[in-house]
Amino acid sequence: MARLSTGSQRSGGGILQTVRTMLWVVPLTLLLWIYAEREQLAETRDVPATVELRCAAPDRVVGIITPEDRRVYLDLEGPRSSIEAVRDALFDRRTGPLELTVPEDLPATFEGDISAAERLGRNDLFRERAVTVLRCRPTVRIKAERKQTEMVPVRLRPEEKFVGVVVFEPDTVPLGGPESLFRSTPLERLAVYADMSRFAGQKPGHYEGEVPLLFTFAVPAPFSARDVTFPRTVKVKVEIQRSQEDVLPSIPLLVQVPARILESDRFRVQAPVTLPNVSVTGPPEAIQALKAGKLPAAAVLELTPEDFVPGVDKAEKTRKLRPEDYRMPKDVTVTNPEREVSFVVSDRSG
Repeated sequence: MARLSTGSQRSGGGILQTVRTMLWVVPLTLLLWIYAEREQLAETRDVPATVELRCAAPDRVVGIITPEDRRVYLDLEGPRSSIEAVRDALFDRRTGPLELTVPEDLPATFEGDISAAERLGRNDLFRERAVTVLRCRPTVRIKAERKQTEMVPVRLRPEEKFVGVVVFEPDTVPLGGPESLFRSTPLERLAVYADMSRFAGQKPGHYEGEVPLLFTFAVPAPFSARDVTFPRTVKVKVEIQRSQEDVLPSIPLLVQVPARILESDRFRVQAPVTLPNVSVTGPPEAIQALKAGKLPAAAVLELTPEDFVPGVDKAEKTRKLRPEDYRMPKDVTVTNPEREVSFVVSDRSG
């Protein structure tokens, strides 16, 4: 049998070694190329994001004027893989809005544009991935106001049907917000409301616990309920009493006219003197006293200056009563409060 020469053996071994080397060099080279491609700097335009203002100054409140929906579009630059990771994070609802930090030395009253791209770029989402925020559209315009804090009462919600003795601890809490909130709503009207739903349907007896607090008043734009601070819960002691439901045949309807209109003696108001079939619930002794006329009750038709138009001989109007328009004894609630009341305003001088 013929034997291979030493040269042939060496040649065959070299080819085999080359093949073996290629088997790991080629994939490694391909991986390095893919990695280098992913790490190349790239620029991406119009990446959508939602922003949320944060101000470290405790005596300031800031709000976004524009864009109203807090939606911006970012031009990004960085490693291709990092930009992809940032895009994925921004599309993930769990990420939440991007914090846009405003300077602590912002004037107490300020309205103007801020450099959003630079400030957003300090966010960990971009910084940890070596991604630069080049541009932000549209321009972010903000408003700052002094933060005002006042003590307001804790109250039951007007629509809550509750029979019993309720004690809140404490019964007043600090409410903080932009100065415009306290200018737009008189302080004596402001309150936080206790959510007493956990006690709904409970049998008569004594109960204690913590309940959530709610703030339901409108906050002037560009601020929102997010800019209002107050304790989120309050302790409550409740003594639920046995209740009785009944219908009062009628209660007086009082017409409330602005003092300035009343002094002019120019207008005449015609309205029903009573409100019929008022459904109520409350302690049995209070309901019986109401039906016997031993306790006062009334509904108030509150008119505004807009209801009095000079030169109109006879203006027929309709107003829907609200739960707070009823004057009832303690622990008595009207269960059909939203009643339509018709009235006529006439200009006597016409």
